[in-house]
Amino acid sequence: MTHKHNFIFKTVTCLIMASAIFVLTSFVLPDTNVVEAKQLSCVSYKASAPATDAEVKESAIEKAKASPQVEKESVDVNTPAIPYTEDDLDLLARLITAEMGASWVSDEMQLYVGSVVINRMNHELFPDTLYDVIYAKGQYSPTWNGAINNTPDERTIENARQLLEHGSVLPKNVVFQANFPQGDGTYYEYYDEVLGTTTYFCYLSN
Repeated sequence: MTHKHNFIFKTVTCLIMASAIFVLTSFVLPDTNVVEAKQLSCVSYKASAPATDAEVKESAIEKAKASPQVEKESVDVNTPAIPYTEDDLDLLARLITAEMGASWVSDEMQLYVGSVVINRMNHELFPDTLYDVIYAKGQYSPTWNGAINNTPDERTIENARQLLEHGSVLPKNVVFQANFPQGDGTYYEYYDEVLGTTTYFCYLSN
């Protein structure tokens, strides 16, 4: 082999080796941009992954600890709507007996009579105590004809107690009960078929 041929052979050999190295490198080394894109994709996936139940529960507990605690106001369920004594209970029951104490009169009518008294106690035009409402001049006839002294039965006492414990069963502006209409209108009209009398429960608009 001449010197010229030897040079050509070496040159070709070098080119073949360089080509082989290039081919091998392209398979072994990944594209940098592709790697970076894959890394970003993984980071994005991790950031958007939903929280587990344990993580949600722990987060709720931490928020509850950080929130200010508000003390619940205690409510006494035994507190009556209207503070009263046994004398008040007896007086209201006696008035209901005098006004609607007949055995054929319903509990509802007895509650209506007592409710007018309760409503008057809470109205600015009338006294604010049970005794003063009942004994106001010219208001309840049993206070001057002696009927207020009649002894109430257990049914009437319990109806009176219900009113004092739970309040009026009538709208608060129903403040009249008489055998004739008055005020600004009649809320309820009761006709006693036994006695042949009519009782009007009337209201004030203001």
